[in-house]
Amino acid sequence: MPRPHAALSFVRPLIASLALAFAAVAHAAPVADVHALAQKEQQPLLDTLRDLVQIESGSGDIEGLNRIAERIAGQLKQLGGAVEILQPSDIYRLDDTPEKVGPAVTPSSRARAARRSC
Repeated sequence: MPRPHAALSFVRPLIASLALAFAAVAHAAPVADVHALAQKEQQPLLDTLRDLVQIESGSGDIEGLNRIAERIAGQLKQLGGAVEILQPSDIYRLDDTPEKVGPAVTPSSRARAARRSC
C-alpha cells in the first residue's frame, strides 16, 4: 500500500499543472487574435522573403542592392510608410568594403517630423 505522502507528491504537481493549463486558457483570446493575424500575414511575408532572396545582392553587387532597396521602399510605401532611399556618403571602410556601397532605406524626414509631433 502506498504511503499517504507519496500519493500527495503526485497530486500536487498534477494540480499545479491543471492550474497552469486553466490560466493559459483564460489568456487564449488575445493570443488567438495575434495568431490569426500572423496566419493572415504569413503568405505575404513568405512571398516577400522569396522575392528578396531571389535577387542577387552580394555586397559588391550595386544593381542587386538597388533592386532590394527599391523593393523594400515600395512595400513600405504600399503600407502607408514614408521612406527615402539614401545613397551612402560618409563610409567607414574596412579592408573588404567594396568601392561602391549600396543604398539604405530609412523613414523620410516627413515621417520623422510626424512621429515627433505625436
